[in-house]
Amino acid sequence: MTALLTAGLWWATAPDHSPVVPAVHVLAGCTMVVLGFIDLDVHRLPDRIQLPAYPTLATLLAICSLVESEWTPFVRALVAGVALFVLYLVLALLPGGGIGFGDVKLAGLLGMLLGWHSWTHVLQGTMATFLIGGVVAVALLALRRKGARDEFAYGPPMLVGAAGAIIVPPLLALL
Repeated sequence: MTALLTAGLWWATAPDHSPVVPAVHVLAGCTMVVLGFIDLDVHRLPDRIQLPAYPTLATLLAICSLVESEWTPFVRALVAGVALFVLYLVLALLPGGGIGFGDVKLAGLLGMLLGWHSWTHVLQGTMATFLIGGVVAVALLALRRKGARDEFAYGPPMLVGAAGAIIVPPLLALL
């Protein structure tokens, strides 16, 4: 899984950027796989991984912007990170929202990663997340694996949605 994701992220980002950008995405991809499997296993997204990832990702994205001599993506990444954090925080605070605070923290990180690319990536990743999460929830209910009140790991749909927003557009451009 890690090899496929990191290869896809490298492939999707390498043609248009210096080698620093794909390297940052490969590191992010490795972290995404770890978080996804932890969430599937224990329904938790550990602060031990996520909280240090904030300054690390911000620093790495700043280095990307420095190397590429373009600071607009970095500023957009920070704004997108805050925007998705706030969106998910509102969803988490809604009664019966079903979003955990680990998902809120993950949303901020994914917002930063997607925001570095474009607002279109942020929108596509967010929409893909809700679509994938909805399909998974309906499937789990239909298969009677989960009840209407049961928790399910929302981190993996968030991670797949974000990775898809980065990888799928270049794939579609080949068609």
